[in-house]
Amino acid sequence: MRILILLLSITLVGACSMRDTVPMNGSTIQNHDLNDQDKDGVIVARERCMDTVKGAEVDNYGCGTVKTINERKELKIQFANDSSYLAPKYFGQLEELSIFMNKYPSTKVTIEGHCSKTGSYEHNLALSQNRAEAVTTVLSQKFSIDPSRLTAIG
Repeated sequence: MRILILLLSITLVGACSMRDTVPMNGSTIQNHDLNDQDKDGVIVARERCMDTVKGAEVDNYGCGTVKTINERKELKIQFANDSSYLAPKYFGQLEELSIFMNKYPSTKVTIEGHCSKTGSYEHNLALSQNRAEAVTTVLSQKFSIDPSRLTAIG
């Protein structure tokens, strides 16, 4: 029995080495450009978006993917009692926001206005709306942010 197993093993191993090899006479012509000109990891033969931003996440055709990101950034702006006047000392925070918005031109921002609980509900709702609009007005007029990218909510 051992001899039979040994003979079968030798036969199986020996049969693997009996493949025919086919010699190639000449070189193969390359039909497609396999370079990656914009260094996004996609060859030119499949590339549909040649102007991909360096380091961007791309799909199989070299086009950037768009992700919707809802991110919250809190601005620390204090208004005087019962006022919607925006003091210039808070413009630095709005400038930072405008720099971000200019860097990402498709970004839209919602500004939420708040106020204390003293006074009637209707008055506080109007005051918080006016405060949010004061912020969006400064962003559009002083920092040249398109008003269509800004929403004010009181």
